[in-house]
Amino acid sequence: MPDLPRQSRVPVFNLPGVVSASIGLMVAIHALRVFVLPDTWDITLLLDLALVPGR
Repeated sequence: MPDLPRQSRVPVFNLPGVVSASIGLMVAIHALRVFVLPDTWDITLLLDLALVPGR
């Protein structure tokens, strides 16, 4: 086994950066919907932008 320098810190989340960024983006969107948007705008966005299989 080669002599590699010892890592001083262990990562908290052992996830790829893209996965961590995606989770952060989804949490930010959810927080925006819950805390910022009024209920009427939230429902309007869901009805206009969501995929509804019956259409």
